[in-house]
Amino acid sequence: MENDLKQAKALFFDYFGTVVDWLSPIANALVENAPAGCDVDWKEFAFKWRSSFFTVAPTLGDGNSVTFEEVQRRCLLESSSNNQWGWSEDQINNLVQSWVLVVPWEDSALGLRKLRQKYICSTLSNGSTRLLVDASKRQNMEWDMFFASDLLQGYKPAPEVYQRAMKVLRLDPHECIMVAAHAYDLKAAAALGMKTIYIPRATEDLGVNLDEYRFDKTISSGGLMGLASVLID
Repeated sequence: MENDLKQAKALFFDYFGTVVDWLSPIANALVENAPAGCDVDWKEFAFKWRSSFFTVAPTLGDGNSVTFEEVQRRCLLESSSNNQWGWSEDQINNLVQSWVLVVPWEDSALGLRKLRQKYICSTLSNGSTRLLVDASKRQNMEWDMFFASDLLQGYKPAPEVYQRAMKVLRLDPHECIMVAAHAYDLKAAAALGMKTIYIPRATEDLGVNLDEYRFDKTISSGGLMGLASVLID
């Protein structure tokens, strides 16, 4: 199977959670915008906000024009019981924009550089194109292509999202590997004939029974560096 994986031409990466740590900067932003004397576990709330996105985004499916930022704003307000802490409009905007502050996992930057020596490496993310560009510039991470929800006009796991990305690069599914820390993402990609590689991360798939899923490869340690060791070294 590893030889089959090595024959692929492109790696499509989920971004939030797979390539970057979203929890630390989002929790910090929530703390910075918390009202005085507010006793809230902001990391726990960050997970609640993130979970809401996972619930809402798939219902938007294919061909919609709702932006990532609009979805995050909706999920933020719903998760906070319609702004129970009285955030101002500026604070709400700051929180939504704080997703650009995500930081790469320690293995991501070097792993990506190694993988780009052999493969086309692109995001395939439910984020927005501008956010991914800005975040990657901040992180000094270079990609061959950014595929995002606004560019692909839909949200994963809608099959059209994956298909449009492959079509742009003129690749067949068997030439593509979807890399993610989310089992649902890889299940959708596999259904289209893409190869799949699972990278476990501490913030992702909590409570998911991975025994119910099958991946072409699981990178048990090392993240993107571990992936590079399998595909290149």
